[in-house]
Amino acid sequence: MVRERGGRGEVASAAHARALGAGALRSLALAFGEPPAALLAPPAREDPLAGAYCPACHCEYRRSAGTCSSCRVGLVAFGCEAPRPTRCAAAGSS
Repeated sequence: MVRERGGRGEVASAAHARALGAGALRSLALAFGEPPAALLAPPAREDPLAGAYCPACHCEYRRSAGTCSSCRVGLVAFGCEAPRPTRCAAAGSS
């Protein structure tokens, strides 16, 4: 079945994939005796001037928005509670 790009089917599929991924992460964390939130927690800030980090490699950046120069993944501002690389109100606008 072909679905229109950006349609309800695609959104439902993405939500389903995220739910499956979250369940797998939870199971993995519990198997290793770690609380599931530990896998999604941001890294400890090493540079006091760092404004953001890469959620893939945990490199720190002094800017609060953009992409990681190594991974090409969107940066997450320190202080954001979102586990995925998304913008939040704490990050401000660029």
